[in-house]
Order: sequence, then C-alpha cells, then structure tokens
Amino acid sequence: MSRQRTKKKLEKIKREKTIVKLLDKALVFQKSGRFSDTEMKLKEVFAINPNHLEALHIYSLFLMQQKKFEESIEIINKSIAIKNDNDLVYNNKGVALKKLGQFEKAIDCYKKALKINPKNGEAFVNLGNISLDQNENEKALEYFKKASDLDIKYRKIYEEKKGSINKESNDNEKNESKDSPKKAVKKAAPKKAAKKAAPKKTAKKAAPKKTAKKAAPKKAAKKAAPKKTAKKAAPKKAAKKAAPKKAAKKAAPKKAAKKAAPKKAAKKAAPKKAAK
Repeated sequence: MSRQRTKKKLEKIKREKTIVKLLDKALVFQKSGRFSDTEMKLKEVFAINPNHLEALHIYSLFLMQQKKFEESIEIINKSIAIKNDNDLVYNNKGVALKKLGQFEKAIDCYKKALKINPKNGEAFVNLGNISLDQNENEKALEYFKKASDLDIKYRKIYEEKKGSINKESNDNEKNESKDSPKKAVKKAAPKKAAKKAAPKKTAKKAAPKKTAKKAAPKKAAKKAAPKKTAKKAAPKKAAKKAAPKKAAKKAAPKKAAKKAAPKKAAKKAAPKKAAK
C-alpha cells in the first residue's frame, strides 16, 4: 500500500510539473499575441486535469480577451462550482457580465468578491466604473476613494476620475447658466432690437435730404442751362461767318464808282475846254 501511495504522489507531482510548464508557455504565447498556441496549451492542461483552477482562471481571462464573454462566464461558473471562495473569480465574472450589459448582476459579483476579500481594490474600482456608467458620480468617487485608500497604485485612478467628474460638473453648470432666462433676455432684449431697426437709422438710409442731392433742381439746371445753349449757337458767332460787312467788300458801291466815276468823264468832255 505504501508503494502505491508513493507512486500516486510521484505521478501527481509529475503532472503538476507538466501543468506548470504548459501554463507558463500558455502565458508567454498570450503575451506575444499567439492566441491559437495559448488555447492549445490550455487544452493540454485540461486533458491532464479538467478541474485545474489556475488553468480555468487563465482560460476565462483568455476568452474575455477574445471578447467571448458568454464562454468566459461558463468557465468561471465551472471554477465557482469547484471552489466558491475565490474573490478574483467573482470579480472576473462581474467584468464579463458588465460587457454583456448586465449591470445589476455585475454589481452583485463585485460585492461578493468584496465580501470574500474586503481588501480587493480591483472590485472597488470596477464598482466605481459601473457607477459612472449609471451617472452616479458621487457614489463612484466613494468607490475610487476606497480603492485608493487600500492600495497606492489606485491613487492615480482616483485622482483622474475625480478630475474628470469635477470638469463634467463645471461644464454642466456653464451650460445651465447659458440657457438661463436672464441670458435669454439679453439676446432678445427690446433695447437691442431698437438699435437694429431704430427710426433714426432708417431715416439716414432714405432721408429726403439725400434724395434731394441726387435729383436736385439746381443740378438739373446746370446740365441744361439756357446760358450754355446760347454759347453753342449764339447769334454773334453766326454773324462772323456770314456778316453783311464782308459781302460789302467784294461788291461795294464805292469801288464801282472809281471805275466809272462822273468826275473823270467830265475831264474828257468838259464845257470849259470847248469855250477856248
């Protein structure tokens, strides 16, 4: 009997060593993105021990990474059926349920994880995130603060979430103040409306004075004044071209008298010479 027990122990130890090696290889393949090799190594583990809790845990995370959330929940349920006091398993189930939109079931899983282990900071962070999704900002900050108090590594998450929540709150207050009745009155105040369509401005645009400048009687007189017309066709200029004085030079009575003047004719047959 002792030999058989020793033999079984040795076989178990050998199996465990083999499983450890397979799991190590599976994790290396997972980190390098060789997902098919990862799944192959995990299945080799399950061939040796179908109920290996660590292998089930790694496999559930691997399925979530592949966005196979329903399959991941099946593996987690199998793990819980074997051992139901693992807070990490309940936390992972909550993550998968949240991805499927089952918020209430996810919250229950996070709270079960905290019941098993009140110092599970990851569960507090997950509760904070799901509270933000439900627009419960104050509750979310409480969860983030609890995680920060448990472990310093969550302090950065708390500060970032706190800043984003405060910023969102300030933006909402600004938007509300923009839509307030007071501002609405400023936009459509009677005073501003009067400035846009004031009678005084309308008068400037179509004032009688400006219209008079465009078509004033005085300007019309300048364009067609009697004085200017007289310059173009004045009687004085016409007289220069065909004046009676010039015509007299060509055929004046005085010149005709020179050619046949009575005085010269008298010299040729004067009565005085005949008397001698």
